[in-house]
This record gives sequence, C-alpha cells and structure tokens, in this order.
Amino acid sequence: MFLDFVQRHGDALSSVRDRKTLSRWHREFAGEWVANAKKLAASGNKSLGLSGNKVLQPEVGYLAVEQQKASRKEATSTWILLSANPGWHSSTSAHEKRAKGLAGGGSPDLDSYERYRTAYFPSWYKKVVCASGAKKSLWWNSAAKFLHDVAGLEHPAQKCAFHPRLDIIGWELWPFHSERDGLTSASSKDEALRDFAMSSFRAACRMDADGVIVASAAGYKLLRKEHEDEFTILTDELLGGVSCSAMRHSVSGRRVFAIGKQLFASWSPSRATRAEIVEFVRGCPRKL
Repeated sequence: MFLDFVQRHGDALSSVRDRKTLSRWHREFAGEWVANAKKLAASGNKSLGLSGNKVLQPEVGYLAVEQQKASRKEATSTWILLSANPGWHSSTSAHEKRAKGLAGGGSPDLDSYERYRTAYFPSWYKKVVCASGAKKSLWWNSAAKFLHDVAGLEHPAQKCAFHPRLDIIGWELWPFHSERDGLTSASSKDEALRDFAMSSFRAACRMDADGVIVASAAGYKLLRKEHEDEFTILTDELLGGVSCSAMRHSVSGRRVFAIGKQLFASWSPSRATRAEIVEFVRGCPRKL
C-alpha cells in the first residue's frame, strides 16, 4: 500500500516545474494521504522495518515549504535547501495539525494545508514553535543564517526571519514525517524510495532558483554515488573534513552544491568550516 503510494506520487513529480504545479502535486498527495493516513503509515513502517523514533507518523507531511508570497516580492536571490524528510515531535504536532487545517478529523482542508505550506515562514515559528512553547526545534533558524551568508545578506535579529531580498524553499527528499530519519537507511534496500528521492531532486532542479544546496548525507550519497551521470562535476573540495561538490544538473542546468554531512542537525561543522562551505558556494559563478 505505502510503496504503491510512493511510486505513484513519485511518478507524478515529473509534472512539477514551478510553484503552481508544485501546489497541484501537494493537493493530490495530501488529499490521498489524509484519507488513508493511519493505514499508509502502518504499511510504510512494516514494509521498511521502521521502529522507535524512526517510524513514519500518520500526520501529513510536505515535499517543499515556502515563504509567504508577500515577503517574496523584493527577492533578488532564491535558494532551495534540500534535506531528508520533515521532522516531527509530539510537543508541536497538535499545533501543526491546526495550522494545516487537519486537527478536526474528517476530510482534509486542503486550502488551509496549502496556505500553511506556502507561508511556512513565518507561520511555522509563530503558530507552531511559539504556540507550543518549544525551546528547541530551531533547525530552520540555523539554516536561515547559513543561507543569508550564502546570499551575502544580513540575517534579521528575529528567529527564523528572512531578509526581504532572500527567498527560500525548504525541500525534502521524502515528504513523510518522522522524529528521526529512518528513510535514508531504508532507501538503500528499497528501489521505490530511491526513485522517489531522485524524482524529488529533479523537480527541485526544475524550479527557478540560484541553486540547490543539498544539506544532507543522504542527498550527497544519492547524487555522487548513484546518479553522478546526471551531473557535470565542477569541483570537489574537502573542507574541515566535510566533502563538498559543486555540480551542474545536466538537464535543467541548475547549479547544485552537495554537502556530505548534515549541516544543521545534531552534528554541525565548526564555525570555520561553515564559513569555508559558505565561500565554496559563493565562489561558484552564477552562470556556468
């Protein structure tokens, strides 16, 4: 059941090439997931052997989150940050469900779901993090500082805030919630998961952006070890023990920067290494 769902919605990603088609994909994905959430999550956990804090949650996830449209009008720099899959925590789940319009059960309110996903910044911080009293969950604050440095813009003092000239899309390899990532290891044994991840990555490359930054070990391995033939390798560097690759996607021409470690999770590089990675990205010409 779950793997069939993964294959069908992965195949549908071939139609995603801009924000409008991305929204259409999410509506179809979310509508079917919510209608069968518990069965799909249970099927996925059984098929992939996921347990403990790696289990897939029934709560509907998302492939990409965006900034509020009004905050993008002045943007001169757009970056896609690709990770593994959206996190989950019991303390914030109820608030996120309400923000998505899914707290009452029954049929999904897809308009609310899309309003939340496409205005994730600043909605997530205000409606989920602050509302739940969470003191952590600030992965995105660290990521925002990194992306501001890449864009050469000053990071606002507020948490998870963005400079008006910076537009960010947070992209995932897989749109399924779990407290910890178990899909990366599962994908090494499951072709449907690997195919979906690559379809997700290709869709990200078709979006209009200055580049895609792959900030996960899973994404790095997928690109460098399994699909290297889809890219032109521009340069490889070892920065503070972290493998970094600058590439060009052969079909879309999109610049891709693959970092061989999780940049903003439990492991994080030193400030000096982080600064080197920023300069590595900034040093690649915008037109290749």
